[in-house]
Amino acid sequence: MAGGRGNSVLQHWAGSEEDVSRVDGRVLRGIRTRQTIISATRELFLMGGREPTLEDVARRAGVSPRILLKYFNGFGGVILAMVTQVLDEIVARYAAVRCGLSLEDRIVGYVDVRAEICEQFSPLLLRTVQMARHIPELDNLIQRGRGDLRAFAASVFAGEFHGLPPSIRRDLFDELAMISDWNNWRYLREACGRSSDEAKVVLRAALRRILSV
Repeated sequence: MAGGRGNSVLQHWAGSEEDVSRVDGRVLRGIRTRQTIISATRELFLMGGREPTLEDVARRAGVSPRILLKYFNGFGGVILAMVTQVLDEIVARYAAVRCGLSLEDRIVGYVDVRAEICEQFSPLLLRTVQMARHIPELDNLIQRGRGDLRAFAASVFAGEFHGLPPSIRRDLFDELAMISDWNNWRYLREACGRSSDEAKVVLRAALRRILSV
């Protein structure tokens, strides 16, 4: 009797561990599938061309549209998740510029980071703006990206404007962010035909003029 009860308990725990393992496996597969869908959306946004559809993303991710909708609240949910992930990645890159460096080193570091981001993500950011007319929630993420850039500029160059009236500091930080926005980078690269290195020279000169107040 006692031995039977002991075996029953052992079998119960063994079954529970197997159940947990199965659940963990499903969760991991779900996380991987979700990330695969986000990565596929990102790739299509970076490619440019026509606006991707839910079917395009599902095909590139190697899943069915039904599976895609299982993990996201509609096609808009996929795009929101992808853009949020990209913005988080951009903010992480800002940490590469140390605030304790000389002004010239900070200018160079700031422009290098922004140039790298603009070169990689301008097509994706342009597509995001275009698709905001279909997905109003994207407007909040677009504004978040602009706010992140302004906060980056303020953190790197706060010391240069110390002691100025708040209204002037605000204007100058807005100007720094505007100068280094991806739209202006795209203008230099495409409309002006500048190489990446030439565009960085233009941006560094513009920052020096702003920071000479």
